[in-house]
Amino acid sequence: MREDEVAASGETQLEAHKQNISDMTFKTFAIAGISGTVSKTFLQSFLDLPTVPKIYILSRQDKPDIPSHPNVIVVKVDYSSPDTIAASIQGKGIEVLISTIGGNLLAQEPLVKAAKKAGIKLFVPSEYGSIPKENSPLAPKLTIRKLAEEEGIPTAIYLNSLFAEYVSWLFGKEKVKVLNGNSILSITSFVDVGRFVAWSLTTLPEEQLYNSIWRLEGDRLTIKEVAELLKNKYGGEIVHVKRDDLPLTQDLAGFVNFLLVHIDDGYGTTTFDLGPGDSSERINAVKVWPEWKPKKFAEYLSSA
Repeated sequence: MREDEVAASGETQLEAHKQNISDMTFKTFAIAGISGTVSKTFLQSFLDLPTVPKIYILSRQDKPDIPSHPNVIVVKVDYSSPDTIAASIQGKGIEVLISTIGGNLLAQEPLVKAAKKAGIKLFVPSEYGSIPKENSPLAPKLTIRKLAEEEGIPTAIYLNSLFAEYVSWLFGKEKVKVLNGNSILSITSFVDVGRFVAWSLTTLPEEQLYNSIWRLEGDRLTIKEVAELLKNKYGGEIVHVKRDDLPLTQDLAGFVNFLLVHIDDGYGTTTFDLGPGDSSERINAVKVWPEWKPKKFAEYLSSA
């Protein structure tokens, strides 16, 4: 569904869904990549709903470290094989497959192919970040989008740019790294992204979710503003760096440097790819759920 259609869908239908939340859009989910903090936060967001749907946890472990709930069921899987993943999830009535796989994003390829074999209605790829671009470490996100399209599986993509929990990891605490400082960054916490994912997948009409892109933003700040908040929180100093100081090596340090440059180039907002315009009007997550009210970054830091 096009983003302009999402924004113009009207509130009457949404109000009916909110009043009758037990009549969920999708009722059976699978979450892949449960070992990370993002996936566990998403799971908790589903558990916090007034009515908890059935959730299958796809895990390499027999007993992953997750909350116990009668509607949460662990399914042991071999992530390397589409056939074995499909065999593990078939016949369970799973409608939506949510990926939270980090690191090697191409590891989602077997998931997409398994989703096709298992008759999954909707795939949520592990995007949850800034706008991807070709020929970059984020290009695998585009590969997964294309594969899902080729397999004929509708996707729902959630873009939040940088998680609030990762801001100090990226820019630093004792020495807060800043390039020109004027670029804009969208920031949203794990909890607020998880809340929107769980709400949207159980509340919005199916046609509004198929092939949708959701732009989430808890706060929108310049890098200078972010640096000041980090300096005040952790008592460090702001260090101005040049691009030559940030080698794009093929390791974690190089990936951090890439993200700093990527954000400096303007890719740090969840609306960058839409071109010039009133960015506040393009955060469609707020449009469909005005009650969402995600935390500002300063508020997040005060409780961190």
